[in-house]
Amino acid sequence: MQLGSEPALRSELNPWRLRAGDWGATGAVTGTTDRFDHVFSEISKSGAGALVENGACVSCSQTGYLWNLDTTELVPFGLGGTKVSVGVDEVVGMAPNVSTYLDVQRAPFAALSAKTPLITPTLMTSNSIDMRFTWANACTGQVAPVCGMTSTGGTVAQAWEDEILCMRSDGIASTVSRFAHHRMSATGNTSGSISQDGRYFLFTSDWEGALGGRADVFLAVLR
Repeated sequence: MQLGSEPALRSELNPWRLRAGDWGATGAVTGTTDRFDHVFSEISKSGAGALVENGACVSCSQTGYLWNLDTTELVPFGLGGTKVSVGVDEVVGMAPNVSTYLDVQRAPFAALSAKTPLITPTLMTSNSIDMRFTWANACTGQVAPVCGMTSTGGTVAQAWEDEILCMRSDGIASTVSRFAHHRMSATGNTSGSISQDGRYFLFTSDWEGALGGRADVFLAVLR
């Protein structure tokens, strides 16, 4: 694994060593013996940590890891790797090995095992379901809604499937808002991003194959 912030440093890196730029530690990866190709990362809103998703695995126990950017430590966490987003110093995502219900959980970086559900009880679905998240929770003490797109890749059988959803994340109530169907026909290709003011949701869709074999970008107004 090679992680570094300066292009000029990349040639100096050896496999499975981390270099946290000019401000952090250098050395071998700590915190896990997993080995994999890096495919995606997302920095936390505080800048203190980053979500790292694995690609091709040499040996993997998880699909997602958190990197403390002041160290060379990668910490595996028990949430679905590609179904995760990060806030200030928290992570939110689907519980692992979940397919036919929405079990969305959040956990602080400092205590990844201390997960709390956002939706109680969990929402059952008819089809196997996938979900990817976007979270504009950028300030300590602020609790912005978590938004995302569910994906089945098949026929929509009931509510919650192939939809743009936002969920309350303050723990006071299990409120889920349904805004639109995204009409993306392929499972796993759904992606979206919420605006910083929480009013708009930008997403990609092939509109159920009606765009001549391509996808386009759409904007949903959240209200």
